[in-house]
Amino acid sequence: MNQLFPRAALWLALSLVVLSSTSGHSQSQVVTPCPNPGLTASPPINFTSPTTAVVDDFNNDGKPDVATGSAFGGGSIQVRLGDGAGGLSSVTSTNTGRPIMSIASADFNGDGKKDQVVGHSFSSAVVTVYLGNGAGGFSLSQTLFPGGFTTDVFVAAGDVNGDSKQDLVLQLVFSFGLHQLNVQLGDGTGHFTFNLSAALPNTSHGGLKLTDLNSDSKLDVAMISGNTVSTLLGDGSGQFSAPQSFAAGSAPISIVVGDFNGDSKKDVAVANNGSNDASILFGDGAGNLG
Repeated sequence: MNQLFPRAALWLALSLVVLSSTSGHSQSQVVTPCPNPGLTASPPINFTSPTTAVVDDFNNDGKPDVATGSAFGGGSIQVRLGDGAGGLSSVTSTNTGRPIMSIASADFNGDGKKDQVVGHSFSSAVVTVYLGNGAGGFSLSQTLFPGGFTTDVFVAAGDVNGDSKQDLVLQLVFSFGLHQLNVQLGDGTGHFTFNLSAALPNTSHGGLKLTDLNSDSKLDVAMISGNTVSTLLGDGSGQFSAPQSFAAGSAPISIVVGDFNGDSKKDVAVANNGSNDASILFGDGAGNLG
């Protein structure tokens, strides 16, 4: 069996969870991948050694496209444009010169075109910002050096201080064992400045999402931390509370957020690589998961 199958199955399970978002459940659940979900596989479309992916509309045609990041061959952003019927175009590649661990998209300079932020791995802590041209291509705007030698940098984008400009929230995993939350505020032109850093549990690793967990219209952080999901509530000024942890499964590797039970409160799901299943943690609208 292909050793990547369990991880792929988990991602599929999470996708199915997102689609079935009106189950009415209010307590955490474990979902196991279905060996035969009744789906027809399309012919495989190859990317070069992808380590992360994001789906967004990169050429403003109203159809979802796919961008992946590669940790090999010096690192690159690879974009395939969607045709709206499930097909993807030939790849457009932007070399980054560093291995890529994570990627997120947003409009960082207010021109109506989607841009990319990239977290790099196995280097001095480096985050690069690439501005989109509206046709699927990208050019380097800024290189950020949050500091220290990291093994992984995970990135998320959103307006965390209420100024209608996209900001960056980073999860830094340092080679000497420390883990850190780092916030960079955007100026609306595609450039960012340091706002704060805060220590995280040393088990924090595997990615983060920005969402409103406590229904106050301010973005909060949900991130993987060991076998738990840690949440940090935002105050709307770019500051966050101390992390609070909620039990997940064994060795989670991927995280998604959404309203999975139709109660208008944000929930969190993680793919558990250690147990080959997915955990769904339902939110209570006050910032708690369970």
